[in-house]
Amino acid sequence: MMNKRALVMLTSLALLVILILPAAISAQENVVYRRESDEEFVYGRIGLNDDGTKRYTFLVVRTPNPDKTVYRREDEAYVGVRSIGGGGSMSVDRDVQEFDTFDYYIVFNGDKLGPFDRFKSLRHDNPNVEDWISPDGQGLTFSAVQGQHYQLYANSQRQTMYWSYAQTPLVAEAPGKVAYVIQFDRNNWHLRENRRLVKENYAGITNLEYSSDGSRLLYVGAPDNMRERFVYVNHQRVAGPYRTVMPYVTGFVGSSNTPYFVGNTADGQEMTVGTRRVNLPPNIRSIGRVIYSNGKLAFSGQVDDKHYTYLYTVSSDNLMVREGQLRPQGVISSNNRTYLSIIEPNENRTLIDQNNNVVASFPRSELHETLSQVSYEVCRDGNVYAHFRRANGQGAVLKNGQPFELAGSGFSRTRHFSFNPVTGLPQIALILSDNPEGNQLRIIHNNRALDINGEMDNFERYSAFPPEGPFYWIRRRIHERRDWRWTIYRENEPVSREYPHMFAFTTSPDGKNFAALISTDPDADIRDYYSTNRSMHTRLTMMVNGNLVNGRFGAPVWSPRENRFLALGQFGRNIIIRRL
Repeated sequence: MMNKRALVMLTSLALLVILILPAAISAQENVVYRRESDEEFVYGRIGLNDDGTKRYTFLVVRTPNPDKTVYRREDEAYVGVRSIGGGGSMSVDRDVQEFDTFDYYIVFNGDKLGPFDRFKSLRHDNPNVEDWISPDGQGLTFSAVQGQHYQLYANSQRQTMYWSYAQTPLVAEAPGKVAYVIQFDRNNWHLRENRRLVKENYAGITNLEYSSDGSRLLYVGAPDNMRERFVYVNHQRVAGPYRTVMPYVTGFVGSSNTPYFVGNTADGQEMTVGTRRVNLPPNIRSIGRVIYSNGKLAFSGQVDDKHYTYLYTVSSDNLMVREGQLRPQGVISSNNRTYLSIIEPNENRTLIDQNNNVVASFPRSELHETLSQVSYEVCRDGNVYAHFRRANGQGAVLKNGQPFELAGSGFSRTRHFSFNPVTGLPQIALILSDNPEGNQLRIIHNNRALDINGEMDNFERYSAFPPEGPFYWIRRRIHERRDWRWTIYRENEPVSREYPHMFAFTTSPDGKNFAALISTDPDADIRDYYSTNRSMHTRLTMMVNGNLVNGRFGAPVWSPRENRFLALGQFGRNIIIRRL
């Protein structure tokens, strides 16, 4: 018979198995990738749909390769948007950094791509991986370096190889379709669609775009010389010749497959929507951008010495005209209505609606001498907000023409303005007048105002307005020269320790939970949670509600379905979706 001690031990082992088995099964169910023995997990992101279902997984692993030859062009760091022009062939790097002595692999939705020396967004101007991924979460587009060449990946598939940054292809994507244009020499541009060569030996091909359903491909081509350009739809010539067709004046009307374009002729410009010519003055010029809004196309043009703003309703062929110049970012869409912010001939800063009615207007004389911009915001409930700087240098926020009480006084200008996606209430940050560096802010959130004091970096990146909870922000404090310390605050209360680095900050919608990735290494050379070799070389630690979590993780994301944070995490050899 089994003695009592053996029975106790057997029972304990059985209970241990019962406890461990569900966790192991759960981990197996959430496995995204199984690492090779020499692979290191260095980056990860999860994308979720609005209902909390998984949209995509993106992770990076790397393996040591200390003897590799590294090629590089000068100045490859993210420094903002740059022109495609300017050369960019790579040569041998004589000062190889440790983080470049690895082979890097992308694992997207379980499919492994690589090895790569490094990778970035297609034009090397956007480090946010989320923007490399198609809306349905199934396609990934990026530029990768392998040896002395660049590789174009679009819709998660390798498309072509090219030599220099200046040769970066122009790409258009739709479900199941990829088109790209690449230049081989001065008058030899090629267009391929789903790898099939469609056009070659063109002097130029630009403005490449698919309709949202992928049924039509629009582009501008110059078969012989750049002084004669034609508009093509599905590779058939539909308009031209034009002297030029500028960027930002071609596209499709909303989610339809109806194209629009503006071409420059010897006499002026002409605009076509579908097969219909819009009734514009024959000598109109300076149409530099066309913006779609609620079935309408908004743009500004010049006739003789006068500026005009136009709003064309596609369904009725109706053209609204008003003298005055449309401001940059001056098209506002709210609750299926369109509003236009214009500068009138008398220099009034005016907001008009889609029926050409004046909604609000401010004389130039009431505005600051140099900072004379009036920014308009329209909430979904129809309330109109205006924020600007008065002639005396003081800031103002008006609601429907009256002072917005929560804004109060004693501020100089607006640092941030948005609307709560749940309640529609304004979310505002105002720079207080007695601190022009912006270290003292008045925050308006969920119908209350509070003043905060402390230096911040990028406001949008280092703050959060939980729709149903309190305001969060990350305070930056200089520790020593070029050595910063970061602390998370809930309104005016610190809710984390101070750390040398803090990234990927996010909160739950009710504001009760927060998470971020942190580094305790003050010497780490990392600017943000980017998928660059330099950034991925620093090991980061997950923090949830101020507490550090053991293990290696990617960026956290709040799941409404799980009612908790999720992140890619390492579990033995597996990379899994971890619940935090």
